[in-house]
Amino acid sequence: MVSPDGIGELLRTIRERADRTREQQAKRMTAAGLMCTVENLKRWETEKRLPTPVWRTATAPSTA
Repeated sequence: MVSPDGIGELLRTIRERADRTREQQAKRMTAAGLMCTVENLKRWETEKRLPTPVWRTATAPSTA
């Protein structure tokens, strides 16, 4: 279960504010050089698994 203030909720909020689907987000992260799948994103957002530090830059909100 995802806690209301957990990392999963944060990642989902960032993705949704950018108006991207999980598929679009995964493609964007893969284009940045980090192989990412829709399933990875789903697991992170539901907190079944958590992203490791290597993903921090790729999951950070865009400032542009």
